[in-house]
Amino acid sequence: LCVGGPSGVPRRWQERLAAALGGERGEPAPPLLGVSLRGGVQHSAPALAELLLLHERGRLLPLVQDRLALSDEQHKAWRRAEREIVHAWLRALGLHADGNTADGGGAALPAAAEVARLLEAHRALLQRLE
Repeated sequence: LCVGGPSGVPRRWQERLAAALGGERGEPAPPLLGVSLRGGVQHSAPALAELLLLHERGRLLPLVQDRLALSDEQHKAWRRAEREIVHAWLRALGLHADGNTADGGGAALPAAAEVARLLEAHRALLQRLE
């Protein structure tokens, strides 16, 4: 893993890194995955601490490998499905993150049916990714 600063890894370093990882025989370099951490410059220390804690817990490399296995479109679909499930659970708990009210003035489908539908869509997405 190569961790850049708030502006990322400079282009000249990316090229040198790709050449170094490609080996002496000119083999193609492994895929590079650009990741942007939430927050601004003032959040760099907590962001780095989070990376180190994920590594210490043995979760960082599996997360990176999972992300590399997905195309950009599959990753977008995965993220969209995750957000939908979170919002459905929040609605089911009466914590309407989308501005709906707890008195039923929100979603057209009952929360339980919507959660079941989203979970089924999530399972179908996982099957397509296998």
